[in-house]
Amino acid sequence: MPSVTVTSLIARIRGDADMKASSFVSDAEILEFIQDAYEQVYEWIVQLDENFFRTSASLSVVNSSVALPTDCHKICGVDTLVGTQDRSLKKFAWAERNSFDSTVTSAFMYRYCLSGSNIVFRPKNGTFTATLYYIPHPPTLTSASSISTPEYKGLEYVIATSAALCVEREERNSVGLRNRASAAKQDILDAIANRDMENADSIRDIYGVNWDEDMV
Repeated sequence: MPSVTVTSLIARIRGDADMKASSFVSDAEILEFIQDAYEQVYEWIVQLDENFFRTSASLSVVNSSVALPTDCHKICGVDTLVGTQDRSLKKFAWAERNSFDSTVTSAFMYRYCLSGSNIVFRPKNGTFTATLYYIPHPPTLTSASSISTPEYKGLEYVIATSAALCVEREERNSVGLRNRASAAKQDILDAIANRDMENADSIRDIYGVNWDEDMV
């Protein structure tokens, strides 16, 4: 991925906005524009390719509720190890929270549900280790940061959008910059959607468990 410092990005934005010698828009304001545009690109990527930023964390389940990682943005799945086989845990609806057999001892028969900043497991008697796969929040940028986006025009969108906002603050015409941003956005969306065309994005988990069928 291309990487650039925020300081050089601000200079590039000032150049594209024809504001190199102007202090009408401060560097701090431009940093806010960069942050907002970067988060937009980040969300587009997440929506179309949930695996791009995915990371994981180990959860020690010793009661029915475990705090999510502080940087958790969206959950991709929860696994646990049964013998030597990773098994995917299924979700449950909150209305089902009292419907599970507390005598269950096999870890992969547990289910999970999000509750605020916690992840709740049922049945309540579980003591096991789970692996949480999740998408972290986009980073908060500072003037000392370096940022990277996928090759497909992510930085171009950030630059064009931020420069357009600078121009608009001075009540000048930003049509050209907005057109650049729109073209970059379309390139981003097209490239992400076609990133891996060989197989479907998701398939059925053949090791999944149907609680109602298997636990009656």
